[in-house]
Amino acid sequence: MCSADIVDFLLQAAVVTVFWLPIADTSTTVVNDIQTICSKSDVDVVVVIDTTSTSLNTTEFLVQQHRLLRTLKRLSNKLNGTRSVSNLVASVRQSGQSTSNSVVRALDEALSMFFESRPTNEFDQRHKIIILAHDGVNTDLVAETVETVSNVEKLGVVVFALTGSSRPNTFALLGYAGLRDRLFISDTDHATFQDSLDEVLGICENNATSLSTSSKFPKRRRIHGVLEKRSKDDKQIFLSGRKCDFKKVDLIIVLDTSGSVFRVFDDQRAIALEIMEEIPLDAFADSVQVSVIRFAASADVILPFLKGRAYSEIKDTVREVKFTGQNTRIAGAVEIAVDEMMRARRPDAVQVFVLISDGHGQEYWNVVQATGKRLQKTGAELFAVSASPDYNKAELLIYVGDESRVFVGRKYDR
Repeated sequence: MCSADIVDFLLQAAVVTVFWLPIADTSTTVVNDIQTICSKSDVDVVVVIDTTSTSLNTTEFLVQQHRLLRTLKRLSNKLNGTRSVSNLVASVRQSGQSTSNSVVRALDEALSMFFESRPTNEFDQRHKIIILAHDGVNTDLVAETVETVSNVEKLGVVVFALTGSSRPNTFALLGYAGLRDRLFISDTDHATFQDSLDEVLGICENNATSLSTSSKFPKRRRIHGVLEKRSKDDKQIFLSGRKCDFKKVDLIIVLDTSGSVFRVFDDQRAIALEIMEEIPLDAFADSVQVSVIRFAASADVILPFLKGRAYSEIKDTVREVKFTGQNTRIAGAVEIAVDEMMRARRPDAVQVFVLISDGHGQEYWNVVQATGKRLQKTGAELFAVSASPDYNKAELLIYVGDESRVFVGRKYDR
């Protein structure tokens, strides 16, 4: 192994430190009598530290710094060349001199450093990791963040996030990292965070050092090429053509009337009407109740849930919805929709949520992440639809959770 090269510089939003951690060639390790191939290659790690956040008090900043140093210590136990980086991190102080703490800017800068630091022929041969020290609270807009996160994924970069905040925006951090075990938010996260980091780094531990004789339970085995598959998050996958077995339905439609849908507004309003036409007329008497919300820069419930409302009244109300223009605030509309569902949901009915929008929201990333998680926790059947060829599928996915529930482009009526 060779020592790490170090480059550091100060951004307005964060201190970004990049260092290289070369690992030896592929080797074989025996764990519990099972021979395991540990794939090892050079690793580029970029550490991004937010020094400007006003949401962290001095104690929380020091806790965040301590957790980052613990992470670097873990690296230094297995790899050479991190001591100088640890010294640099330990010397960082909270500045609080800027109102900007853009994670997007810092991640974009980190991605550029990966490109600038290595020849093109070496880029795909190396593991690439970003360790983000941030509480998730920022003023980045969802559109720019979705683009940056997409670039991170396309380049094969793995993001780990940690914070010392007592009130972090967990959903925003999860949006960057993708997996919960890549977040170090509380002390209870340390073991799984370390396991996940070890996996990406390709670290194998000898069985003798990975088991504690003083503990009732053995520590988790840390190997690359996991012996036991990690459980995946349960996804609500929608199967097209599935028969509807629900006898009662609470249907809520959230219709975008903002400036971004001006070319397809009539088509998207027609989608709402077509949904109604698929429901048998006699179902509106008791089985189906409908609520409609329209939104642009603000949102309002133009048709609250009411059992027994006549189909003609629902249809006429939707037909009268006009294009309004203005900015697109999807999250605000979804929040109102969730409130309406909670107010009038029937315990013996299934809730169905349909967002008709192109997905070009103009809101903060952390707000959209939190709203999307709140919507998914309702347990409702969630769908997003757009007739526009210029749609933002990534943002629609934040709300409905799975690609099978997003109907966009020319195939929106499939």
